[in-house]
Amino acid sequence: MVILDASAILACLHNEPGWQTVERGILNAIARASPVSIAEVASKLIDWGVPPDGALSSIAILKLTVLPFAAQETAIATASNTENTEPQSTQGIRVGLADR
Repeated sequence: MVILDASAILACLHNEPGWQTVERGILNAIARASPVSIAEVASKLIDWGVPPDGALSSIAILKLTVLPFAAQETAIATASNTENTEPQSTQGIRVGLADR
């Protein structure tokens, strides 16, 4: 199993370098994504002007298996999305939620 991050999914959606490798992983059912990465992809697409429904449709077209999201992971993701809890290495640098 391979876990895709948001940048890999965005590369696949935009036919950026490496998209074929990502697509192969999805088609061969070995690639998965976390809900955090999916949320980050949707957020980035919306930031780029894609309507929310269009962002979700773009992600759905990939037919990517999304891993379950447990309560503990939800709490960690929420906490890491606040400025006061950012690790020193990311303060002042915009990083994706999944990278925190």
